[in-house]
Amino acid sequence: MERLEFGGSSRYIAIEAAIHIARYLTAKDLCSGRKVLDIACGEGYGSWLMAEWGAQSVLGVDVSPEAVAAANKRFSNERVRFVASPGEQLTQITQEQKFDLIVSLETIEHVDDPELFLKNIRDVAAPNATIIISAPNDYWYYDLGGQNEFHKRRFTLEEFQALAEKVLGKADSWNLGTLGIGFSVAEQHGKLKSGDASTPQDAMLEFQSIDSAVYVPSQIESDATPAEAAFYVGVWGAAANKKTIFAGYPVSMNLGRQVLFPRDGIWAIKPDPLSRKNDESVRRLLAKELEETLARESAQKEQLAALQDAVNSEIRKLEEARTRELALTGQIESLNASLIASTEQLEQAKAQEAVMNSELVVLTKSVESYSEKLHFTEKEVERLGMSRRAAQAEVAAAWRAIYRHEHSASELRATLDHARQETEHARHDADAARREFDATRRELDAARSELESTRRQLNSMQQDAAATNQLHNRMLDEHRLAIQTANGHLARVPWNVVRAWWLIRKAIPNAVLKVVGALLNSVRRSHAI
Repeated sequence: MERLEFGGSSRYIAIEAAIHIARYLTAKDLCSGRKVLDIACGEGYGSWLMAEWGAQSVLGVDVSPEAVAAANKRFSNERVRFVASPGEQLTQITQEQKFDLIVSLETIEHVDDPELFLKNIRDVAAPNATIIISAPNDYWYYDLGGQNEFHKRRFTLEEFQALAEKVLGKADSWNLGTLGIGFSVAEQHGKLKSGDASTPQDAMLEFQSIDSAVYVPSQIESDATPAEAAFYVGVWGAAANKKTIFAGYPVSMNLGRQVLFPRDGIWAIKPDPLSRKNDESVRRLLAKELEETLARESAQKEQLAALQDAVNSEIRKLEEARTRELALTGQIESLNASLIASTEQLEQAKAQEAVMNSELVVLTKSVESYSEKLHFTEKEVERLGMSRRAAQAEVAAAWRAIYRHEHSASELRATLDHARQETEHARHDADAARREFDATRRELDAARSELESTRRQLNSMQQDAAATNQLHNRMLDEHRLAIQTANGHLARVPWNVVRAWWLIRKAIPNAVLKVVGALLNSVRRSHAI
C-alpha cells in the first residue's frame, strides 16, 4: 500500500498499521523539543504522532495536494502544518528554516533525482540534526517479477547505503525492517480493539505502548538478512537510535499452525509406549482425525477449485485491463511526446519573443535618438532660413547703396563740367572750385579703389564661401544619410543655398559698410556746395 487513507471510506488493515507505525517509532525518542520536517507525510498521521511525542513543531510535506488537503483537515493544529511540494524543491518551501529532526520514510524510491533529494535534505538540516531515511526492499516484494508502478527505482541495502552516504556522510546506524515472531500475553476482553471490514484505518492511532517486551535470539535458518528484509533504515546524527523497535498485534494461533507448528516433528501425535491400553483409543482418535482431515482436504479442494476459477476469471480481467492499459499507455506516451514537442516549441517561441523584444527596445531607442536629432536639425534649418533671408536683405541693401553711390558720382561729374563752363569768367573762383573738385576726385578715386578692393575681398569671400559650402555640403550629405537611414524617407533640405548666404552674411566686414557710409556723406556735401 503506497499511502494510508483515513476516514469513513478507508478499511483497517492491521499489518499495514504495524509496518507504518514501526517506521515512525524510529523517531519517537528523538522528537522532544525539536523542529521536525516530515517528508512524504501522506495524510499526516506520522506528523501528528511526532507532535504527540513532544516535537516543538512539525512541517509535513507531500507531493499530493489531495493528501495534504486531507492532512490539514484531519491532523493539523497549532504545532502541525502541511504543504504540498515535490521532494526536490524542499529548499524553496522551507526557505531559510532549519530542522533538528528530518524524517523521510519510503520516499527516495519515488523521486526523479534521488541525489538532489538527499542534498536538499542536507541543506535544510540544522547543525547536529538527526536524519532518518528508509527505503523499501522491492527485490523481496517482487521476487517473482513485476514492479511497483509508483516506484521509479529499487534499491538493495548496499545501493541505498552508497547513495545516501555519498551525500550525507557515514550513517551512525543502519537497521532492517522485518517481521517479528513471538508470543504476547494479551488481556482477554482488554482495551485493545479489533477491526473488521467496516473499521476505518483511523483505528491504528489507538495503539497501546508495551510495558514489558524482549527479543530472544533468533534461529540461524530464519534470521533476518538485508536481502529478506521489508525495508532498510539509515540514521544520521549523534542521537541516532540504536534500540530494537517493534510494532505488532496479537493473532490467533491458527494463523501460524502450518508454518510454525506443523503436525510432524516435535508437534507430531505419538502413542505412550508404556501404556498399551491407550492404543485402541489412539487409533480411534487418529482415524477420526484422518476422516476430519480428509473432509477438510475435500472441502479445501472444492474451495481451491472455486478459488482457481475466480483467480482465472480475475486473470482474464487483469489481462484485458493490461491490454487496455498498454493501449492507454501508448496514447499517453504519444500525448506526452506531443506535449513535450509543444512545450519545446513554446519555449523557442518565448525565447524568440524575448530576443525580438530586446531588438525592439534597441530600435525604439535608436528611433527616439534620431527623432531628437531630426527635431534639432529642423530647428537649425529654420534658424538658417531666417539668417538667409536676413543676409539676402543686407546684400540687397549694400548693392542699392553702391548703385546710389555710382549714380551720385555721375551726377557730380555732370555738375562739375557745367560749373567749369559757367565759371570761366571767374577763374579764381574756378581754380578754387577746381582744387576742391580735384580733392573731391581724389577722395572719389580712393573710395573707388577701396570699393574695388572691397569687391575683390567680396569675390574672395564668395570663393571661400563656395569652398566652405562644398565642405558643409559633404557634412550635410553624411548627416542626411544618417537621418534617412533612421527614419526611412525624410525630405531633402536645401543646405547649399542656406549655407552660402549665411557665410556671405558673416563675410561682409564692417569696414566696407563704413566706407560706403563715408562715400555717401561726401556726395551729400558736394551737392550742398
